[in-house]
Amino acid sequence: MLVAYSLWASPLQSAINETQIDIQGSLVRDMALDGADSLILLSQGQDRSGEHAYLTRINPGNQSASQIASFDSSPYNLLVTSASLYVSSMDGIVRAYDRRSGSPVGKWQAASYAWTTNCFQDTAHKEIYAVSGNGTAKVISEIGGHARSTHFPVFNGIAFQFDRNEFVIGKKGSIRLYDVSTLKPKRLISSLADADFADSFELSPNGRYLMATITSTDGPNGSGRIFLRELRVYDTNSWKLVVRIPPLENPFVKYGCAFSQDSSQLGCAGDGVVRFYRLADGSESRRVPVPSLKPICFLAGLANRTWILLDSGFSEGRIRTSYRYLPAD
Repeated sequence: MLVAYSLWASPLQSAINETQIDIQGSLVRDMALDGADSLILLSQGQDRSGEHAYLTRINPGNQSASQIASFDSSPYNLLVTSASLYVSSMDGIVRAYDRRSGSPVGKWQAASYAWTTNCFQDTAHKEIYAVSGNGTAKVISEIGGHARSTHFPVFNGIAFQFDRNEFVIGKKGSIRLYDVSTLKPKRLISSLADADFADSFELSPNGRYLMATITSTDGPNGSGRIFLRELRVYDTNSWKLVVRIPPLENPFVKYGCAFSQDSSQLGCAGDGVVRFYRLADGSESRRVPVPSLKPICFLAGLANRTWILLDSGFSEGRIRTSYRYLPAD
């Protein structure tokens, strides 16, 4: 399926230039940096024939966009490595594409149907862990594409620290540190309320900090819907809590967050503003207003201490996606 692209710049309040992207009406589901000056977008579209996933490379510097690959399924998660792009989808399949050419290089059934799968990289051993919500996992070698199966304790969220041979698991009521070799718990990082769990984690580039997204099934007014309780950032040396960030005004919407490349700051976008936090002391350092910010948003820290903010959602009767540069502090 061919995808039509167009980019155009428009003025935005707060003196932030906005560039809009039209990827045939698809909605962005994940975003990752591709080197120093471009982005990889994983987006989802739908027509009469079903769901479609698109991988697109955006170069904000020269305002260019090009399709890398596409497939027919509902996309879920994107991982960019030095050589490949790994994409998981809602059918439990992980697909790999050459990072430059977009040519398919592998396809694996990582989980049974309807289990969401997240991909993580073990940089020391050149392996990709495709882990599903029921604990089943495929361990894929980046050299040769060989895969083996393993099983982790059932969890809601997971993060790996392969240089320490450890991983973190979020279950209902707790966040725990496990040993990769034995798959046994090493310590309790934090206790949570019975209805709360960490459904996703993100490590800072230097591995020093871990951000946990804490959600709950104890929905407002007894609705039982899953909602955002708060964000937490832990120091992985001491496992002390560094900062707690309250939910957005609409607790069913999540922040778009990212660490700076030097791991000194965390940026969180939502409710029409981007907040920045100093991780050395957990203090909020500044706010950048973005009045037209859409609910689905992503943030990335660039090498020169500037940031790029991308949002995607319905506006004026259609799906619109746009990105903006945010200044350094």
